[in-house]
Amino acid sequence: MKQFTTFKLREDVNLTADALHEALAEHIPKPILSYELQTVGFVPPCDSALVEKIGEKLVGCLFLEERKLPGPAIKKKVSDTIKRIEANEHRKPTRKERKQIKSDITQAIIPTLLTSEKEIRFYFDLKNRWLVINSAANKAIETVTETLRTALGSLPISPLDTKKAQNFLTTWALGNQLPEGVFINSKENVTFKNAESKGTVTADLLTEDIFMVTTIEKAGLYTEDVKVLIDNRLQISKFDIIDVNQMDSFDELEDKKALFTAEFFLYSRLYENFMNKILKAI
Repeated sequence: MKQFTTFKLREDVNLTADALHEALAEHIPKPILSYELQTVGFVPPCDSALVEKIGEKLVGCLFLEERKLPGPAIKKKVSDTIKRIEANEHRKPTRKERKQIKSDITQAIIPTLLTSEKEIRFYFDLKNRWLVINSAANKAIETVTETLRTALGSLPISPLDTKKAQNFLTTWALGNQLPEGVFINSKENVTFKNAESKGTVTADLLTEDIFMVTTIEKAGLYTEDVKVLIDNRLQISKFDIIDVNQMDSFDELEDKKALFTAEFFLYSRLYENFMNKILKAI
């Protein structure tokens, strides 16, 4: 659990472990067929249950198997085919023919491509009314939310990044107004943009001159418990526990489910504490 993207769950949504399990069970992943680019579905996040209830959190896992199309290779094959037609038939293929050529080449290539597999865990935090996805990749997040929406029939969520949050990193760093117990991590690069460009700079080089024309998009923060890399959408792409001694006892856990539960409880609790501190200050 090193990445977090969080959505607000509408207040009138009443979700239970049994209801979620029943919905996910209708969308078990099927073997990917030779002509398919991907297959998705829900698998157990740990043991055999599709939904693990840990405290007030319901944990699930999305399985994704996909083939990635080699864009440059397809483009070259299409170009070569068009050139052969032009040379042999002394004409330029029509737009419709070009589309068909690309489609035929793509369909021929798909079965030859290797597949890659990925598991993306997520959980519903019933106390805070959150849907938390353990990823910061937009495509993965979209796949999880779309598949959940299909399984549940609806998924009334909204991003945490309200208008107030859009420039909170810039505001905090410029005025040195970080929440109590939250600090800028000078060892992490800060991602910024201005009217002319985007770039990175080390945190110790931040000055008011930079901020006259700059918006900070991503920066490292830390508390006494965690170090994070967070952006203006409140999306966390790096989440490290500072006191690793908290995980020493995990080595003694031989049971897979017990280890999963202990790790999840620790990471989710520290994430909840950190994010609530940030949201309160925005």
